[in-house]
Amino acid sequence: MLTSLTNWDACPENTSTSIWRNFIVLTIGVLFGLSAQAQSSTISECSLFDAGPNATWTHVITLTAADDPSSADAQTLSINVAGLPEAGANYRVVKTVANGNWFQASAQPLIPGDNSITVGGVSFARSVKIQFSSGDVEFDGLVINGEEQDACYAVTADPGTPIADCNLFAPGPNETWTHALTATTPDDPNSSAAQTLVLNVASLPEGGANYRVVKTVANGNWFNGNAQALSLGENSITVNGVSFARSVKFQFSSGDIGLSAIALNGTDLICGAGCTDEGACNYDISATADDGSCSYPASDSVDCDGNCLVAVDCAGECGGSAALDECGVCGGDGSSCAQANVTFQVDMNLFQGSFGGVFVNGSFNGWCGSCNPMSDDDGDGLWTVTLPLDPGTIEYKFTLDGWSQQENFAGGESCTITTDGYTNRVLTFDADTELPVVCYNSCDACPDEVFYYDVTFEVNTANIEVGPNGMYAGGGVLGDAQAVALSDDDGDGIWSATVNLLEGTSGNYIFLNSPNDGGNWDAKENLEGQECGDPNNWNDRILPPVTEDVTYSFCFGQCTAECPTVFYDLTFNVNAANIEVGPNGLYLGGGVFGGANAYAMSDDDGDGIWSVAVSVAEGTSGNYIFLNSPAADWDWGTKENLE
Repeated sequence: MLTSLTNWDACPENTSTSIWRNFIVLTIGVLFGLSAQAQSSTISECSLFDAGPNATWTHVITLTAADDPSSADAQTLSINVAGLPEAGANYRVVKTVANGNWFQASAQPLIPGDNSITVGGVSFARSVKIQFSSGDVEFDGLVINGEEQDACYAVTADPGTPIADCNLFAPGPNETWTHALTATTPDDPNSSAAQTLVLNVASLPEGGANYRVVKTVANGNWFNGNAQALSLGENSITVNGVSFARSVKFQFSSGDIGLSAIALNGTDLICGAGCTDEGACNYDISATADDGSCSYPASDSVDCDGNCLVAVDCAGECGGSAALDECGVCGGDGSSCAQANVTFQVDMNLFQGSFGGVFVNGSFNGWCGSCNPMSDDDGDGLWTVTLPLDPGTIEYKFTLDGWSQQENFAGGESCTITTDGYTNRVLTFDADTELPVVCYNSCDACPDEVFYYDVTFEVNTANIEVGPNGMYAGGGVLGDAQAVALSDDDGDGIWSATVNLLEGTSGNYIFLNSPNDGGNWDAKENLEGQECGDPNNWNDRILPPVTEDVTYSFCFGQCTAECPTVFYDLTFNVNAANIEVGPNGLYLGGGVFGGANAYAMSDDDGDGIWSVAVSVAEGTSGNYIFLNSPAADWDWGTKENLE
């Protein structure tokens, strides 16, 4: 019997065993050899019973619903009680009457042995349920309307194959979630489709076991679902389809969960299946049955990792035949010698960060990232590369580790040009050219005598509420979103920090309110459309070249040091009648308001209209969005869709 995972609503008429509330889809259907043995079950362990409406009536089973053609007939339930909790347990009948209202009968005690309950027939369609006061009632017989319902106590797997012994499951991320099964990954063309897992649970460890869904959302971040209890018998889990490529995994709290069948998206899975060919790249020593998945090197010239086992030609092709022509061009015909050799040189000795390699990127190579690496063979900090280029005018800049970091010019420097909002180095040449050595992010050579100056960054927070992580300066020349922690020791609302910067340093920076980590750019101030925001660099602030000790003071999100003195209370309302509000409630966030859970909304009168009042400085403008039950400030997958 297939058991649906459902929740009990406050109103009994809204609950039926025909209602499926699947949080995710994954199907498991592999059969294992089992020895038959009779057993009993408790009400809480049996998936035939749903959660009850309150703490008094904790569990319920449905005998019929109004859409059942036989609902008007007499309804019977017989349960053979094998054990009762110390304080005993009760049951009661709950049914709808002719006008559709619910009638709740008096509580009746359960007794050891057979308990037969009959609800007389009527002349109208109705629902009939039996509620129980405890999930600890143990039973070994259950008959509804003459049909035995033995999924939870009859012949079952002996205890099935433990997850820990099945090679379909990988180790989990921690001691709470010890094992995981991957349903799909972004490189799967069908990853956006609904994913369905069906597990036939033959046994559970003492104390039970849980599962949860872990998946990536539209922005690539991971979402962890709530823990859900597994029950004996068939457990069906469904993850709904989306419109983007994603990963979906199922994590489990114990390796002692015994399974008798597993199916994923309608395909039976087999524990122990894998590649049994020792000569294959993916030979699995634990595999007991070959599943046809063995893979081999692409050719005799490479190993399983793609490493070349023979000579590599100048084009980088393993076993290829390309050779350099007289002009030094791989596979060339000798006609490219009309190009000029340009030597690029950059001094990295004064660079204050860390990097692995230096690259030159420009209009001549399509700003390719890592296709033209430079070298520093003698380790003196001077990186060089000579490239054959067509004479003319080129734009270029030096970058680190591909595009991980790049030179950041403000514009107007003697060696730069700004085109379509992008500022780069510029060079015009018509012959072999050796460019002079320049300091990284400078038009000049690095000075023999180096000067550093104290640059103080101050931000007035009178117009905002500072988050729990405090204020930061970052981005551009400073680094990530948590590059420089600011402080407000005197509590006057002005946060500051002093950074020692090399003379001539220039570029961009920004203030951020309570970023969670170095990549949390949603916490940055919004300067879009303001004169102090650089539209060519994500509307960040501009740091002029450092020539002396200096202090830069601004109001958060403003171009002036003083914050606005006029504030208005703006009330935002959203009608949630067309959605089911999640457990975390509704939020206002994004744009000028910050992260996904910036402002919690409320529905105090329960009319489905959620509201929040926010104090906003005069002149504030920008974007915002409503979000349904975000788990964190980065959970943008919960925002409303206004496309």
